[in-house]
Amino acid sequence: MSVASRIQDALCSHFPQTLVEQIMASYTHATQKYQTGGYKSSLVEAGLYSEHVLRALTFEMTGSVPTEIKHFGDAASKLSKTTDMPEATRILIPKILSASAYDMRSKRGAVHVKGVNPQKRDALQALNAMSWALAELLAQYGNIAGHELDTIIDTILRRPTPLVEHIGGQHVVTQQLQTHVETLLIIDSHPDGISRRDLGKLVKRSSSSITHALTKIEAERLAHKNEDGRWFITSTGEKFLERFIG
Repeated sequence: MSVASRIQDALCSHFPQTLVEQIMASYTHATQKYQTGGYKSSLVEAGLYSEHVLRALTFEMTGSVPTEIKHFGDAASKLSKTTDMPEATRILIPKILSASAYDMRSKRGAVHVKGVNPQKRDALQALNAMSWALAELLAQYGNIAGHELDTIIDTILRRPTPLVEHIGGQHVVTQQLQTHVETLLIIDSHPDGISRRDLGKLVKRSSSSITHALTKIEAERLAHKNEDGRWFITSTGEKFLERFIG
């Protein structure tokens, strides 16, 4: 069983399964988007994750799951006033997620026009907060003890290795991967599409290797070339990368 599956099973012993699945999906997507250089998308998922965790904590307080968190601050304030929950879950988790994930999403331009663009440091800060919150939820409610809990928490807190980094204004794959994977990662990091010429500059392979890679990913419907010759990732391509990273 994977670590993610073990965490999900453990949390499902205390929280509703659908809610745990939503928490884990947002956490996984935020991590994957960070690894592929999608800092804006990572922060968007961080906001969703924060809301799902607050829904879980509200369930712990009231016994029912709210369909949504309309006002994050109000929900966090209600949690802080209860006396039936540990300080870590009623105060620390909401405060840490609010400052480092939920507010980071809006204040750094992931969901509102702010004149700034999300950076690697922003997404990493959000991920650190999300990982700490997940580790604390597991410690408080997962019914896992001893060395197994320590091992899982160590895994949660380990910084994810980025596959794509922004260096000198360019998106660069920083690990040795198969050519078609590297090419698809570069295409994925350009949501507005990328030309064959620019792919040639960013994919660290020979021209013929890139051509073969494009033929492969187009045939497998992982990417699409539009009329202007720009390449875009497809939903199938996104799922491929999720499986590859996960």
